[in-house]
Amino acid sequence: MNRLREQNSNWRGGTTMHNSGYRCIYAPNHPNASKTGYVLEHRYVISQALARSLRHGEIVHHKNHDRLGNRVENLELVESNSSHIRNHHHVNLKRRRRVQLVCSHCDISFERCPSNIKFERQFCSKSCHDSSRRGISVKKRNAKTVAPSQG
Repeated sequence: MNRLREQNSNWRGGTTMHNSGYRCIYAPNHPNASKTGYVLEHRYVISQALARSLRHGEIVHHKNHDRLGNRVENLELVESNSSHIRNHHHVNLKRRRRVQLVCSHCDISFERCPSNIKFERQFCSKSCHDSSRRGISVKKRNAKTVAPSQG
């Protein structure tokens, strides 16, 4: 015989984890519940705080980026997915560190993200990299670009 909820040995108090890392709670009468009766906890918490169900397209943003941090003060309702993505992009730009490097070929100073530093020798451009591989010195390369004087 199939026992329901509390009588079933697999019952975990009405909470489960979604594939995307969010916690779901069992609330079959909630307007945003799935066919199985579960609601993403962060959507449930903010809908209770607003005293209304969330509309399709409304996004709940976790301010501290912790998918399990579902306190009301950590949640923020965003009107569209595009503004949510824009917010994450802005935060990522602020977090991004830059490292000051010097080109191994022309000695020009440039910046690069630390995750892009893979090799011992760093170049400021593809042309410096290619020139270095072909063995063209900086002076020879610059001499080719200078137009001969008409005298």
